[in-house]
Amino acid sequence: MIKNVSQLFQRFKKSSGKQSCNEQGGYKTDHIVTTTGTVVYNMAYLGYYNILSDDGIQYTPFNFQQFPSVLRNNMRIQFTLQTFPQVQSIHQTGTASRLINVHQLSK
Repeated sequence: MIKNVSQLFQRFKKSSGKQSCNEQGGYKTDHIVTTTGTVVYNMAYLGYYNILSDDGIQYTPFNFQQFPSVLRNNMRIQFTLQTFPQVQSIHQTGTASRLINVHQLSK
C-alpha cells in the first residue's frame, strides 16, 4: 500500500504502462483539475511551494521542480494537475498532486 507521495512518485517512475489509463497502482488517476491560482511559498520543512486555487483549494504538487519558471511566491498561474486524494503529502498541507501543465498569467 502506498502511504506517501514519495512512494507514489516511485511507482509512476517504475510503471511499465501495462495498467489501464484510469488506474495506476490501485489508485484512480482520473482526478484532473484545470483552473487558475497563486503559487505560495511555505517556509516550513526547509521550504516548499503550494498552489492556492481561486476557489480556495490548496494543492501540493510533488513535481513542482519540473516547472522552474513558475517557482516564485505570489505568481498567478493557470494550471492543470492530477490529484491523489488518497495520498497524504509529506508536508501534510494541501491535496497531493502532480502538475501536468502550468502557465504564468499576465499581470
